[in-house]
Amino acid sequence: MILEAAFFKIPEVLSTLAHDAKRGAIYEDTVRGIYYTAILQELNLRNIKHPASKAILNRAYPIGQTGTTPLTCDVFADFSADYLTPHFNGPEWGLGIRNYVEIKYYAGDPGAGVQAREALLRDLFKVSLLVADAQDKGYVLVAFHGSASPEAFLSAVQGRAGAWVRPLLKRSNSIAIDLTQETEMIRKRFGVDSNFSPKLNLTPIYHHWEKKGKTAFLGILIRVDSFELKSQIGNLQRGMLASDLRKRYAQMLKLIA
Repeated sequence: MILEAAFFKIPEVLSTLAHDAKRGAIYEDTVRGIYYTAILQELNLRNIKHPASKAILNRAYPIGQTGTTPLTCDVFADFSADYLTPHFNGPEWGLGIRNYVEIKYYAGDPGAGVQAREALLRDLFKVSLLVADAQDKGYVLVAFHGSASPEAFLSAVQGRAGAWVRPLLKRSNSIAIDLTQETEMIRKRFGVDSNFSPKLNLTPIYHHWEKKGKTAFLGILIRVDSFELKSQIGNLQRGMLASDLRKRYAQMLKLIA
């Protein structure tokens, strides 16, 4: 529960910063820093030695790295040294040995829903395709801070073509994402054709915090438990190393060159 407990610390810090005009605007990097610091705090609470060596920012993914600028995740937590020790017990806490987290932050209005949805899809595919070891985990943290209701926020992101967004509010959902029904912009962005069928099994943890009757924070921490991709280039599931096939899918979805 380390990553989940850290997630629940975000709104208090975020709300404090939002009401301190001297600190200026809040950006995605701000939320990334808050979450990273909260992970370190959780490790300290459990007396884990050298917590700063367990979690880092901007770690390169292990698959598909070419060129001089590797594709990185926002936050990386490596518990391999402590995973099976009695005082840590990673499996009992639902942790992966290595954990890759992408973060999306929206202030007030999510803006163009199709663009917000495209960014969320990209991150879900990244933490699915580029994390090969079955004992590792991929997460996407979506944070919203503003005055709109969660329903209004999700409706804006969902739009007319993103019906798969709505089930994220429910726990333990197997979400089939039919990209052939998506907007032309998203289909082109991911190079989708009629033969591509992705299915993700996601566990979303939902946190809605209000202040004086108004939404101050909406967060969804999404863990990818399993996935299945089918297309003309082959079938791929979580737990299959298949680095060449993973790379071909990552290229097809334009995650890597």
